[in-house]
Amino acid sequence: MFYIGIDQSLTSTGIVILDEDAKIFASTIINSKEKGVKRLSDLSKKITEYLKNYNPPKMIKIFIEGYSFGSRLGQAFSIGEWGGVLRKSLYELGYNIAVIPPTSLKKFITGKGNAKKELMLKEVFKKYNVDFTDNNLADAYGLARMAWSIDKQSKLLNYEKEAIKAITL
Repeated sequence: MFYIGIDQSLTSTGIVILDEDAKIFASTIINSKEKGVKRLSDLSKKITEYLKNYNPPKMIKIFIEGYSFGSRLGQAFSIGEWGGVLRKSLYELGYNIAVIPPTSLKKFITGKGNAKKELMLKEVFKKYNVDFTDNNLADAYGLARMAWSIDKQSKLLNYEKEAIKAITL
């Protein structure tokens, strides 16, 4: 079983794949220099190629971060378009996904649902001793780790249990 976390961003989409033991099997940042529809197509193609290259089995859990309602209004539509294209791409590859609200992810990692994005890097390192230099990868790792924790029913802290209760799988 593999666990994939995807933090979708128009400028820097983070992907982390964990194995059965919660070890990083693969991770990457996917981006595109294109604009508009060409960017959506390019990002979709790159994610599809990446997942096909690593060929994780269909028996996986993919958690993607839901939309942030605090996004700047001008980018909200573009982010929504990318989210739809990403979901469609994963569906066409035969994967099922769970969409995790940003507040649930933040609470699972930091204990606070309103933690700043920059804090995620620090907390992922403190909690799991995994060091990232990109907050999109830290978020993707957190999503994959959340999927792993739910599946493995590992010893969860109270705030982790609360974060998981708030999501619909």
